[in-house]
Amino acid sequence: MAEFGSSGLWDDKGRMIAYDLLALPFQLVRNLSAWQRDYEETFNPPDSGDQTWWNNHEREKNEIAKELQDALGSNTSVKVFLDNQWEWIGNINK
Repeated sequence: MAEFGSSGLWDDKGRMIAYDLLALPFQLVRNLSAWQRDYEETFNPPDSGDQTWWNNHEREKNEIAKELQDALGSNTSVKVFLDNQWEWIGNINK
């Protein structure tokens, strides 16, 4: 979940997780970091995102979450915030 100044990764207690604490492929870390940076640079005026931007941001979130789930394996459940609740990425068909 994107938040200003964060990695975009959180544990089940709501604590931010730094990229270097996980054994992730470098390209996945780059994609996640770029997604987070795009949020920070676009969310507030003067560059607030339009609906097309938000749709793309959500699509990218789900793609990254699926890659993250693949990288972390079945012992970890990667969830995304959808419709005011946390959903396991395996249940999302986007």
